[in-house]
Amino acid sequence: MQVSADAGNITFVLGPGRFPGYLSHWTNNTWQLSFSNPDDPNGLVTFSTGASGSVTGMACDELGSFVRG
Repeated sequence: MQVSADAGNITFVLGPGRFPGYLSHWTNNTWQLSFSNPDDPNGLVTFSTGASGSVTGMACDELGSFVRG
């Protein structure tokens, strides 16, 4: 997942196909995922951070858990 901020919107792309979507803040380190295609399920993603505040991983029911390596 690559996350970007552009003109007040937070967007992301997933995987080698660079599947696009949007993030909106939910609470703390949790964000709501949404997609342009209404057939794609929305969900929540929680980012984990290290001592420096950098993202070290994420967990999402729809996508699974990932750790930055």
